[in-house]
Formats: sequence, C-alpha cells, structure tokens
Amino acid sequence: MSKNLEDIREFVESENAIESIWRQSDGSAGGDTFQDLMSLNAKIDAIQHRRTVRTRIIALCSAAAVLAGVVFSTYSFTKESYEKPLPVYLQKVTAYGDTASLRLPDGTLVAMNAGSSLIYPDFFADDTRTVFFAGEGNFSVAKDPEHPFIVKTAWMDVKALGTKFCIQAYSQERTVRTTLEEGRVQVAFPSLKEKTFILDPDTQIAFTPSDSTISLIHVNAEKVALWEQGYMVFNSASFHEIASRLERKYGVSFVYDAANAAGRAFNLRLTPDETLSESLDVLTWLIPHSHYRISGTKVYYYFQ
Repeated sequence: MSKNLEDIREFVESENAIESIWRQSDGSAGGDTFQDLMSLNAKIDAIQHRRTVRTRIIALCSAAAVLAGVVFSTYSFTKESYEKPLPVYLQKVTAYGDTASLRLPDGTLVAMNAGSSLIYPDFFADDTRTVFFAGEGNFSVAKDPEHPFIVKTAWMDVKALGTKFCIQAYSQERTVRTTLEEGRVQVAFPSLKEKTFILDPDTQIAFTPSDSTISLIHVNAEKVALWEQGYMVFNSASFHEIASRLERKYGVSFVYDAANAAGRAFNLRLTPDETLSESLDVLTWLIPHSHYRISGTKVYYYFQ
C-alpha cells in the first residue's frame, strides 16, 4: 500500500482536517497544517445534531500530491506517477440519528450506523482494497482473494478476503470491537506490533487502548449486527455504552453522574419502533430508584 494511504488514517475521525486539506488543494501546506492533522476526534461529536448524510470528495491534487504535500514538506513524483491514474478519495458520513448503506467500487456492501465516517477510493488501484473507518459498520466483502480487503481504524486493522463482519470503533468509546459473522478475518493492532489474531465465525475481539487489553469471546454475530434492522442489543454493557448508543440513535446528549453509573452491567434489547422515552423507561425498570428528565436534546438521568 502506498505511503499516502497510511496518512489518510489520521483523517478518519476529523472532518476539520479534511476540510483543511480540501481548501489547500494546490498542494501547499501552511504553518498550522500539521496541527490540524493531529485534531482527530472532533469529527463525530461535531455532527451530533446535523441530520444529513453527506459524501465528500477529497481531491488528490496531481495524483495524491495534496496529502503528500500536507504531510511532507517536499515530495517528488516521477513521470510514471503522473501518467498512472490514481484514485480520488470519497468520504461518507452519517450524522447522529441517521444510518446509511453504500456499495464500494469492488461490490463490497457497507452499512453504517449513526455517527460514522468512511473514506474510500473511487476505484482500488493497489494490491489491497483499503478503506478507513470510524464508528460502527457492517461489511459484506466481495470475494477477491488476490486483493485482500482491509479496514483501517484508529486502533485496529481488519483484513478479509471475502467475508461478513461488524466493526465498532467510535472515537468516544473506551473499547473497539470486531465481530465475525461469516468467513475469516485477520485483526491487527498497530500499537502492538506483533499482535495479530485470526477470527472464526461468531467470535468477537475487543481491544481497550488505554491499557492495551485484548479479549476474545464467543457471541451470536447475527445479534451484534441487528442494529442494521433498527435493534439495539446489549450484552453486559455499561451504562456509558448504552447512553452513547442512545445519543447516536436519537440525536441527544446524556447528563449523568459517571461515578454512580460505574460498575453496572446490563443485558437488554431495544426494538426499532421504541421511542427515546420508551427506551429510557426500560432503563429505569432495570435500575431501581432511578429516573430521568428530557429537556430539548438533553437527557438528565438520576441514580439514587
């Protein structure tokens, strides 16, 4: 894979950085450009209350000179690199409260949950089919053994030949996960140089970047992917995880005492037609002596 694809990893969670690149499409880099690249986590939170799904074209000036010019002060292209067609990169974003699906140039189908971002080329030019992702998505990969399909996230890379799997890699979550439904995938963690795992169907791997812990568990992969049909399924989920998913689905923000919420784990399933209030009613039934108050786009949850 070419070096400039590695640089795109830094853009998966930052629309502000992408906009900065777009504005500098002449290939020049300003003094603050590198600082923009390091602002990785603003993207998902910034779109929380915007209700549209957008596709952005990231123009690669002179066949990818934009990204090369931003990350490197100098970069030379040979005559051959100008003559060889290189892809244009597109970005698909889903706002809070929205979902989307799209088919990639190779036929791979991607379903994206709320608050997710995908960067992909208009055609695959390398030996691998590489995309960059943040959020939650179901991937049904078109079979092409000669060109492995790779999904890169901030903390985890997933490699597949032809398979179906789910990735949960939100920037604001403490843990990232990959769940395999069909086929086989290889999961690698760039921060742990020699750690790679081969998953079998109905296996989920979870990685917590803060302490580099890794766990492998057996799950029902079809249930994990039920969000695509509007369901929310939680297994031993923390209150923080449940609140985060409700925020993304309903476009709200939770306010609660994190200390009181700590140490609790819940198993529940919410159906597609349940309203925010109905979902919160389920929580109050699970958590004795708790209650909530909704004010505009704020949900105040109280523990006693």
